[in-house]
Amino acid sequence: GRTVLHLAGRFGAEVLRPLEARGAETGSLHPMQSLRGAASAGHLRGTWCGCEGSPGAVATAQALAKRVGGLPVVVPGGEKAAWHGAAVLAANFITTLGAGGQALLEALGLDPVAARQVLAPLQRGTVEHTARHPARAALTGPLARRDLGAIAAHVEALGRLAPTFLPAYQALVRTTARWLGWSAAELAGLEAALSPPGR
Repeated sequence: GRTVLHLAGRFGAEVLRPLEARGAETGSLHPMQSLRGAASAGHLRGTWCGCEGSPGAVATAQALAKRVGGLPVVVPGGEKAAWHGAAVLAANFITTLGAGGQALLEALGLDPVAARQVLAPLQRGTVEHTARHPARAALTGPLARRDLGAIAAHVEALGRLAPTFLPAYQALVRTTARWLGWSAAELAGLEAALSPPGR
C-alpha cells in the first residue's frame, strides 16, 4: 500500500521492480531543472517535472510536483532516457559551450570572472528567445545568415586559441546546417569553411 519514487533522470520505474512484488506502486519524478543543493530548491517553482511509472505512482508524483510548485508532465514508460537526453542537450551543454566561449575571451586577456559576465547576458537572451519562439526563428548568428566567412574565421581562432573546443564547434555547425535544411552545394561550401587553415 505504499508508493516509492526515485528522482534519477535517466532511469524509470524498472529499477524499483523488486518492490512491486511487495505491493508497492513504483515510479519516478524528475524535475527538468538544474539543481545544486538545498539553496536551489526554489528553482522548482514553475519547473516541469517528469512523472513516470505505475498509475498510482504517477498520481503521487504529480501531486508531489504540484506541492513544490512544479508542473507535472507524464513521461511514457521506458522513455526516461529520451526525457533525460533532452535535458542534457538543452542545458548541460550550455555549460560546456560557455566554457569554450570563456576560453576564447580569456585568451584575449579577460579574467575568468569578466569572461563569464560578458557572455551571461547573451546566454540569457538566447534562452529567453528559445522559450518564446520556435527554434528556427530564435536562431541568430552566422548559421542563420549562412555566413561562411565568419565560420571560417571562428575555426581559425578556435584552432589557435582554444583548440579543445574546435571539434564541438565543427560538429554543432554541421548539425545546425543539416537541421536548417542547407542544400548539398551549401553543405559542400560549409565543409571548406570548417577545414582548419593548412589542412
